[in-house]
Amino acid sequence: MKEVKLGWEVKDRLTGVTGIVTGITKWLTGCDTVGVKPQGVDDKMQQFEAVWFDDSRVQVIKKHKKSKWVDLEDEEPIRQPKKNGGPQDTPRRQTA
Repeated sequence: MKEVKLGWEVKDRLTGVTGIVTGITKWLTGCDTVGVKPQGVDDKMQQFEAVWFDDSRVQVIKKHKKSKWVDLEDEEPIRQPKKNGGPQDTPRRQTA
């Protein structure tokens, strides 16, 4: 697989689509793909959908040193604490 990591900015050589790598897949057949999320919005103010390209078609534009995205092969994913109130204590019976 070509050296591409999550969070890097890439450009598809065939279509010219540029964006941030949001996913990487490795297939048994060897046809690895890279999910690219283009920046910006369309004429209806909707965000663009992610597009998948063969890894051989993408060109790295900018390597980000460290971002909130993590390459799962190198590090453990960042776990954010849930803000849902957490576990509830066992209810206690009120005595009169």
